[in-house]
Amino acid sequence: MPYIGPSFLLSQLGAFAADGFAARLTALDLAPQHAGLLRMIVATGDHPLTQNALGQRFGVPASRLVPLLDHLESGGLVERRTNPADRRSNLLFATPAGVAMLGRIESLTHALEAELLASLTASDRAALEGLLRTLAGSLGLVPGVHPAYRALEDAP
Repeated sequence: MPYIGPSFLLSQLGAFAADGFAARLTALDLAPQHAGLLRMIVATGDHPLTQNALGQRFGVPASRLVPLLDHLESGGLVERRTNPADRRSNLLFATPAGVAMLGRIESLTHALEAELLASLTASDRAALEGLLRTLAGSLGLVPGVHPAYRALEDAP
């Protein structure tokens, strides 16, 4: 049998989890990218980001975010407001509906995690999370920003 090491197993489990997350978001008329953007916009609270700043955090050009932000805005989850410091840019705010939607997304996430980790004890789960955080940190991954967002740069 060929070697199946941690890299393959992490990739296999990651794909399984990503597919499960995307499938659950479909019921909310969202994609994983929408969920990530909404999470970041809600997290800014009283310190809103411009579209350009949000693009920089995600590592993609702000212009690639326009269709995703348009979808969130048309769903009443996010609103753009003119930036008083620079009328050429907009600040991004989560609406009350957006904050509520993030709560629904987090509930879906917890349910998925419970399914994925059902065979582990609470102690095993804590150890796994700690090890994964250590690995992510040692590789310089930005907390809360999935590297898949960089794939938006290559989108048509």
